[in-house]
Amino acid sequence: MGATEFATTDAQAVKRWSNSLAREAISKTFFRRFLGKGPNSIIQQHTDLESAAGDQIKYDVIMQNRGDGVQGDTTLENYEEELEFYQATINIDQLRNAVSFRRMSQQRTLHNLRKEARSVLSDWFAWKYDTLMFAYLAGVAGDDLETASGTIGASGFAGNALTDYSSDTAHHIDESAGGGNSSFGLEILDVAKAKAKTLNPRLRPVMVNGSPKFVAVLHPYSVHTLRRETGANGWTEIHSRVADGGSKSPIYTGALGEYNGIVLHESEYIPRTTSTGDTANLFLGAQAASFAMGNAYDKTDQSSNGGGSYFSWNEQKNDYGNKKGIAAGSCFGIQRNIFNGDSFGTLLLETVQTTPAVS
Repeated sequence: MGATEFATTDAQAVKRWSNSLAREAISKTFFRRFLGKGPNSIIQQHTDLESAAGDQIKYDVIMQNRGDGVQGDTTLENYEEELEFYQATINIDQLRNAVSFRRMSQQRTLHNLRKEARSVLSDWFAWKYDTLMFAYLAGVAGDDLETASGTIGASGFAGNALTDYSSDTAHHIDESAGGGNSSFGLEILDVAKAKAKTLNPRLRPVMVNGSPKFVAVLHPYSVHTLRRETGANGWTEIHSRVADGGSKSPIYTGALGEYNGIVLHESEYIPRTTSTGDTANLFLGAQAASFAMGNAYDKTDQSSNGGGSYFSWNEQKNDYGNKKGIAAGSCFGIQRNIFNGDSFGTLLLETVQTTPAVS
């Protein structure tokens, strides 16, 4: 079997497959509906990092002015407010994975092998992106199967520290200690919204057709508890409100419903501690987290692959052509936005959720 039947070294072919993998992987993520390049997105994407893996990007958040201004003909000079910025740094690093095929098990054409590899790898990268995103938003990786605990490590992925809420109690609603209301309920959403609107700095909602909206992402066990609390009629009413705004904003894509201006979502990637049932549900506003991507090729290879190649794509043959493999890599970084020691767009809604059982 000739090498041209599998390995393709043409730069344009490599770029085509790497770019299609990037589009496919991002489209499969849960958080894609919250992703945008502007400051009014819940997850702000930074794609202006075109250097080698391991670099970092600095970005600013401007604080809201709260001065009194002047009235009438009062002189404004010398009473101006300063623009107050907070700056953060996000690191990126490379994460790679590969799939391989042996001749006797290969029952597909080469073209299908590339498609199958792209599909498998895009699923894997989407899973990694999502589990890492929820770990950073929650400040904990959790120990359920669907977590990123094995990738984060002691220093965090790419050197971005995984910061918990122990020193940020203003953004932590903790019902995990037990007591009369340790599981999830509508009251927690009401309290979270009240806190979000009165914190300093307050959480900024996302504007949808002029209406302010927050987002809550809940673990499936929390959703189960919430359904039982609201009852069939109450849950039907919550769910029916999605139709009112479903076509207006991507934050409604796949939503469970809406309550009190809070769009409800469910994800099994919400971190949870199996032994205690502690569950890290999330309440999100604008600029809750940042997602940065860099070029997956070094500066030498960038001359042929060009800019915007956020995934690498490599094909090779081993064992005298009997074993064929496809590898892909992504250079990226994720972190919760924290400025001056405070979470900028998140509240952690920590509750105790036991495994549902038929009563």
